[in-house]
Amino acid sequence: MAKKAAITHNVPEVVKWMEENATKMEKKMFAAMRDTATDLENAAVKRAPRSARLRKRTKSRAGGGRLAGSLASGVFHFGKTIVGFVGTNVPYARYVEFGTKNIKVGTPDSPRISWPAKRAREAAGTAFAGRSEQSMPWLRAGWWDVRNAHLRRMRAIGEGL
Repeated sequence: MAKKAAITHNVPEVVKWMEENATKMEKKMFAAMRDTATDLENAAVKRAPRSARLRKRTKSRAGGGRLAGSLASGVFHFGKTIVGFVGTNVPYARYVEFGTKNIKVGTPDSPRISWPAKRAREAAGTAFAGRSEQSMPWLRAGWWDVRNAHLRRMRAIGEGL
């Protein structure tokens, strides 16, 4: 026969504890979301396609990539929800991320790391040496790079209270 366990709590004490810790928990979650958004922005910058020809003319973290240079991240409250975002104002970003009928991209867990323009740059000697982290999709694949760290942050908040 299976054993049954019952967990009971004094409901008023639980409610009181939640009210006392809500602000502290919200601040920690906001900070964790900010860290995750920053990590995702950095991962997306690494993965965004770019040209070595342009890299010679710039010292920015984007390294010669208009898409990579346009990325920004942030965190805000939407009602009681904390939202982290990474975005760009470059109009062609959606095509590099999701592809078109003529440009096929990989999946987030298996991104496409080679395409005709990149191979042409490699053949002409204008591609980055050893820059295999450039991929399509660049943002969703970046999420796969940082998601475990995000889950660890969230777990640590729950265990730390």
